[in-house]
Amino acid sequence: AIAHSMNQPEFIFSSASLEPAALDSRTIEWIKKQGLESSHLSPKALHQVPNLDHYQVIVALDEGVKKAFPTQPRKIVFLEWPLSDPSQTQGTEDQIHASYDQAHQFLKAHIRDLLQAIAGNKTN
Repeated sequence: AIAHSMNQPEFIFSSASLEPAALDSRTIEWIKKQGLESSHLSPKALHQVPNLDHYQVIVALDEGVKKAFPTQPRKIVFLEWPLSDPSQTQGTEDQIHASYDQAHQFLKAHIRDLLQAIAGNKTN
């Protein structure tokens, strides 16, 4: 949702999980409060991502994801951005909200930097 909100049509963004599960209701609520589009978000496994073998950049948010990708003789940039799942945060509503805010800021900054590194000044 964050990457899609950056309005970069020359990029294709997908997300997948090693163990797909329904999004936590707090996550969906938080996404909507941020004004991010959530209609395209549905849990899917890696094998469900169309044309994954044509992707040039893959970002893993969880340690160990790289093991799920076989070593192939192709050019691919694989980045690891370990991030705690904010839906697993325990505490007060303010602490939980802060966890979502931190994850959002982390991802937004990293995605923006990645897009600028690839496309230069053509990104927002």
